[in-house]
Amino acid sequence: MTVIDTLTDFMANHGPALVHTIIKHFIAMAFHYCFKRWRQRSRAGTENRLPTANTPGDGTPPPRQPS
Repeated sequence: MTVIDTLTDFMANHGPALVHTIIKHFIAMAFHYCFKRWRQRSRAGTENRLPTANTPGDGTPPPRQPS
């Protein structure tokens, strides 16, 4: 059995599932890319809206105010 025969049999048996899996992964990757871009865009405007006058930029919480 040659390589061509083996490939032909493999594609005859598993071709539809392979095509379906490739298309499914392509749609999932496209959705993930769009969602990632949307998350970056939606988070990009939040720095200007939040009052960050007393918070340092390294992510630590603001110091406690004495009450």
